Amino acid sequence: MDAGDEEPEAGLADIPVLGLIGCTVCGFSVGIMWPGSISISSSVLPAGEDLQAGVLAGIGFPLVLVISVLFLRRWRRTEQRRKEK
Repeated sequence: MDAGDEEPEAGLADIPVLGLIGCTVCGFSVGIMWPGSISISSSVLPAGEDLQAGVLAGIGFPLVLVISVLFLRRWRRTEQRRKEK
């Protein structure tokens, strides 16, 4: 496989079913991991300011993720336009 023939990420796939399968697998794995991480952290960390910091980080992560996906989509379109010329 050549460097120019790389497969797109599942979330950015040209085939919608492939993207849906990738998102389903990711959601399933996160759904399994969250309850365990919450129960472990609640026994280790006291409630209060740590919880507020965790919620703030939990809000920041999706924002970074969305911005990254938008950037990658724009970059990918730019690369496709360059190849067409």
